[in-house]
Amino acid sequence: MAAHDESAYSSADNDSDSGILTVQIQRLILQLKMDRDERTYTILRESAMAFDNLRSRVRTYHEERRNKESKSRAAHVETLIRATERQKEIEARMSALIKKLDSTTQELEAMMLRGYLGREGEMRKVENQKTS
Repeated sequence: MAAHDESAYSSADNDSDSGILTVQIQRLILQLKMDRDERTYTILRESAMAFDNLRSRVRTYHEERRNKESKSRAAHVETLIRATERQKEIEARMSALIKKLDSTTQELEAMMLRGYLGREGEMRKVENQKTS
């Protein structure tokens, strides 16, 4: 019976050891799952931060590009406005110059016509004197 009792105690020890081993394995599995979850959470948090950073950089880039394009358009519009104003000034000066030229031409034509009529009158007088 002693041999039988020893095997009973061994069996009880083995059951106790396997129970302890099972608890240790379950704790290890639980710890590994917690470590995995923590690493996953850390990776997700870092990924979210990196994505937010990238989104912010993209937004900043597009805003800078829009501002640059707006400034460029404004500069082009300003150039067009200045060119249009200059064109109007040139047209006004040309119009004034043409009016002055037209007035001077009319005065010259009137003077030449008076001179021509005066010469014609003198020629008639000379002809009348020759015939008389």
